[in-house]
Amino acid sequence: MKRFAVFIIVIVSLILIGLWSPWRGVSIDFSGLFGIAQQQPQAGLQVYSLSGVLEVYIDNQLKGEVTPEDSPFFVDKIEPGEHLIKLTRKSDVPNAYWSLNKLIQFEQNTNVVISYNLGPEEIFSEGHIIYATKKADILKSVKLNINANVDNFNIQFDSLPIDKVSFNDYVTDLDLSKQHTIKLIKSNYESLEFVILPSTQEERNKLDIYDLNIESQIMLQPVNVEDTNI
Repeated sequence: MKRFAVFIIVIVSLILIGLWSPWRGVSIDFSGLFGIAQQQPQAGLQVYSLSGVLEVYIDNQLKGEVTPEDSPFFVDKIEPGEHLIKLTRKSDVPNAYWSLNKLIQFEQNTNVVISYNLGPEEIFSEGHIIYATKKADILKSVKLNINANVDNFNIQFDSLPIDKVSFNDYVTDLDLSKQHTIKLIKSNYESLEFVILPSTQEERNKLDIYDLNIESQIMLQPVNVEDTNI
């Protein structure tokens, strides 16, 4: 009986201490106390090389390199927010190829996908960057925003008729129930064709709270110069 009374007194005392304790405002991570680490929101990066060996930098730190044969190169556990992405093409000749430098917004639980062929100059380089941004209104449909490096180009969405784009921006609603193929076409430029969504429906469904953005670059066709005898 005496032990029970002592136990009651201890419990009441702890409750009273808790009522005025300055520690009441401290947030305690009980999952951490029990060895269950809370998962931090992260983003990822996938890089495909369309030609040559590409070196991948995030915020000026070399993360690795990728070739067409071992694409994609994957970087996970990237903190959401803006990051400077740089791609350089390896060569024995200094400054032989143009370098891609782009500040990109990374959203948690999504991957940024970059696919590029770096040529000797920017106009002779081609590729695309795909990234997601949170929708302002989650009840609205998913938007696809395409920005190209040229204006007055044609775009083909899946097997639909070709659309003419007067400026360098194209916006449309995006159906996440299936994969889609985009083809960009312009006279005197190489056509650029690629798919834009994850391969599984489960992964595509995760994009319903985002808009999808594509920054594309089509390559100017080199001019063949023939030597002529005078």
